[in-house]
Amino acid sequence: MHLYNNLADQHKSMIEYAIERLAKENIIVDEKVVISGYSEGAKFASHFALLHPEIIKAVIAGGTGGAISMPIDYLDGYEFVYPTGISGLNKFDFDSFKNISFFYYMGENDKSDSAMPNFDDYHYTDESGNDCILKDECGNKTPFIDENGNQLLKLDKNGNYTAKYNLFSDSEVNAINKVLGTVTQKRFIKQQEIYSSLGLNAVFKLYPGNHRTIFDNREVIFADVDRFINDNLSKENHKSK
Repeated sequence: MHLYNNLADQHKSMIEYAIERLAKENIIVDEKVVISGYSEGAKFASHFALLHPEIIKAVIAGGTGGAISMPIDYLDGYEFVYPTGISGLNKFDFDSFKNISFFYYMGENDKSDSAMPNFDDYHYTDESGNDCILKDECGNKTPFIDENGNQLLKLDKNGNYTAKYNLFSDSEVNAINKVLGTVTQKRFIKQQEIYSSLGLNAVFKLYPGNHRTIFDNREVIFADVDRFINDNLSKENHKSK
C-alpha cells in the first residue's frame, strides 16, 4: 500500500486503481474522468484540476464561493499561490489543462465566500434597538453590504485584507480580493474573463437564488449540465470512434 501526503495524489491513485480493477473485469472505461462537486466538493474539483489535468476530461463545479482555482501565478502584481493559482507548484501541465472542459455555476445572490476577509464588527442595531449579528441563510456571519451590493471591508494597517477563515492564507485572501474583487459574483465574472483570455473551454453561469441554488434551480441546472456534456464530451467521444 502506498501512503500519500497529498490528498489529491490519493484521489489520483484511487482513480487509477478503479480503472485497473474494471479492466480486469473486462470493463473498459476512459482513462480520463469527469470530476464534479458542489460547495467544498466544487473547490476540490477545481483544485484537483491544477494538479492532475492529464487525467481529467471535464470539471463540473457549483457554489464555489468565489474561490475557483486559476492557471495563473501572478496577476496585477499579486501572487496566486496554489490552490488559488499555480504559484508554488513544482510543475503545471497547461497543455493538458487546456484540454479540459469546465462548467462553473453559482447563485446570483449567493453570499457564501470562501475567501472572505476578516471583519472587526458583525453587529448592527435593528429598528427596536436590539443588537443583532448579520448572518446569511446558512447561519454564517456576513459583512455589511452597501446600497450597491459591495462589502464594506476593513483593511489592516498596511492596507491589506486578512483572512476570516482558515481556508486560505492572508496573502491569498488579499490577492483574491484586491485583484478579483470583494463580491463573489464579481469575482466569478472576473475569473470567467481570465479563463477566456487563456483560451480555455469554460462555461460560467449565474442562476437566480442563494445558498440553495442547487435546489432552487435543480431542473434547469441539470438540463444545462446535460447540454454541456452533450456539447463537449459527446462530440469528443464521437471523434474518437
